[in-house]
Amino acid sequence: MKGVELLMKHNIPFNILTAVNDINSQYPREIYSFLRGLTDYIQFLPVVETDGGNIAHFSVRPEQWGKFLREILGIWLKHDGGRKHVQLIDAALENMKGIPC
Repeated sequence: MKGVELLMKHNIPFNILTAVNDINSQYPREIYSFLRGLTDYIQFLPVVETDGGNIAHFSVRPEQWGKFLREILGIWLKHDGGRKHVQLIDAALENMKGIPC
């Protein structure tokens, strides 16, 4: 957080990459609210790992990942569309316009 505070103090734009696992995937509103207060550039990465051929217990499940992204999209549409940049949303919109990412 000290690095983030230093970047903010000097008005240096930065991107936050957040790993989404089985626990934090349950809190999309809280996570997005926190991140949007820090930066205009946000990325989410699903944590999916295997453990001996099975999906590891801490991995985000497909249903959790989908619900997490739907919640983020809903908040973004209501409050931040065009002002905050969520990489997955930006990429999806560009693809819908026929612009390769």
